[in-house]
Amino acid sequence: MNVEWIVRVLEVLEQKGVHGIRIERFALDLEVPTFGFYWHFKNRSHLLSEIIEFWKKEFTCVITENIKLAKADAERRLLEIMVTIMDHDLAKYDLVIRVWAAHDETARPPLPSTGQSEGDVAITNLPLSLCSGISETPCPDRTQTQHFGY
Repeated sequence: MNVEWIVRVLEVLEQKGVHGIRIERFALDLEVPTFGFYWHFKNRSHLLSEIIEFWKKEFTCVITENIKLAKADAERRLLEIMVTIMDHDLAKYDLVIRVWAAHDETARPPLPSTGQSEGDVAITNLPLSLCSGISETPCPDRTQTQHFGY
C-alpha cells in the first residue's frame, strides 16, 4: 500500500466525499500512469477498502491497541486517550468516514451487539476496560462505543 496515496485519497474524501475519489484523477494529480494505481489497487473498491483499513489502523487502533493506556488507571486512561486524540489529530477524518458509512455499508465496521443502530458507525470503538476499567464481560445493555463531538 502506498501511504502517500492513501493520505491524498483521505484528503479528497474530506474535501469532496467518496464520490470525489476517482483513480484516473489521482493518477493525473500524482503524475503517475493509471496502471500504476492498478498495480497497487485492483479497482476503486479495493482502494476504498484500503482507505478504511488505513484509517482504522492509523487513527483508531493507535488508541485501542495502546499497551501504555491499558496499564494506566481508569481516570488516567481517559485523560490520555483524549490528549492523544487531540495531540495527534486522530479525529481528523472521523466525520467524513461517518458520513460515508451512513450511505455505504462498505465503510461500516462490523457492529458489536451493543444496541447500536444499523446506520451508526463506531467513530472510536474503545473497549470499556480501556475507557473506564470496567471488565469486558459481555453485557447487552452496555455499549463499547465512544463518540467524540464536533
